[in-house]
Amino acid sequence: MKPLLIAWIVFWSVPAYALPVSWQFNGLLPGSGMIEGSFSYDAASAPAAVNVRGLLDNQTYALLDWDFLVRPDNAFMVENHVQGPLPEMIAYTPSTSSAEFCLNHCVFGNGPTPLEVLSFTNGLQTMRLVFPTSTGLPQGAGDSWGPMLLNGNSSMRAVQADGTFQYLAFVQGGAVTPANVPEASSWLLLLMGMGGLVGLRLKYS
Repeated sequence: MKPLLIAWIVFWSVPAYALPVSWQFNGLLPGSGMIEGSFSYDAASAPAAVNVRGLLDNQTYALLDWDFLVRPDNAFMVENHVQGPLPEMIAYTPSTSSAEFCLNHCVFGNGPTPLEVLSFTNGLQTMRLVFPTSTGLPQGAGDSWGPMLLNGNSSMRAVQADGTFQYLAFVQGGAVTPANVPEASSWLLLLMGMGGLVGLRLKYS
């Protein structure tokens, strides 16, 4: 009976999202600047905080991982008399930056709600990516993100080490696409494991 008992315990203890939901982002900065990276979270997790920054009806969720690389077009900045320049490459990872994933009313103003807002900062450069959402919940595997909100919503801001303003660029475009869809494969592995346990039970019964 022990193998079957273990199989049932494993079956009922595994959540619907046994693996992270991962996404890929590709976006554009002014000129030929670009942003590319990935991030992941548990779509079934509870909010880490609510009503952040005094804004009602929002929730923040923890990202499990993120890895973004930004390559600004400093030549374009100089030609257009934009304050700068920025570093040639800016990286956002858990070891170099902090991140926030906010849903619903996450920014000041009367913009469309609910929103999905990804924010990253390394202390000097901050990147914010904003998308509309119809659910107000973390997107699960098989879902799709809305089109990126532009016109000042999605941006990259940088400051000097002394805290003075350095640079602000509005992201010109971008999209989030699935990096993996793990849920089905997770259940397949679970069922294979259960099948093996059942086979052992029948062999030794």
